Amino acid sequence: MPCATCRLNGGPSRTFLDGTSIGSGDLGGGGYLYLAREGGRHWLFGAQYDAASARLDYNDLGFMQRQNYHHVFAWLAYRTTEKHGKTLDTRTRLEYFDNYNLNGLNYSRIAVTDEL
Repeated sequence: MPCATCRLNGGPSRTFLDGTSIGSGDLGGGGYLYLAREGGRHWLFGAQYDAASARLDYNDLGFMQRQNYHHVFAWLAYRTTEKHGKTLDTRTRLEYFDNYNLNGLNYSRIAVTDEL
């Protein structure tokens, strides 16, 4: 016999830091896509896109840092895998991060280079 009091239904509304209020039964969408070439001799690259709508909330399943965002991450690297002098391999990498909320407000943009 099912337990009628065990259902997660009709809970109180919650308001996020950006002012979005969600209540019982509200739905939100989100997704994650990552494409990369992480192996090979010299050129490596990758791109990631993830997003969450203003009403997406999965904090009951685990940690969710924020909702209402678009996040783009891309990187390009050149590496050598043969011994050259005292090094066994080298790598030069360029990374780019861009974060927006769904209203178009940019809250972070970073470009980084490093060399190993």
